[in-house]
Amino acid sequence: MTENWSVVRRQDEACRWLQMSEYGFWLCHRDGLEARTPFRPEGFLKEWERFRRIGQELWVLEWDLA
Repeated sequence: MTENWSVVRRQDEACRWLQMSEYGFWLCHRDGLEARTPFRPEGFLKEWERFRRIGQELWVLEWDLA
């Protein structure tokens, strides 16, 4: 009876959503790399937080779906 069951499991790559959101931010805002503090670019903080939030939401969604 259980021979046709399929099991959905969590993928190890699900945690990469956070990394991908950071890469997406830097691709959209390359001029931020030239700032005095490139890893916390001034004037981009709200946009940085938006990209991180999207990455976190996708990460949670991936885990929920699994």
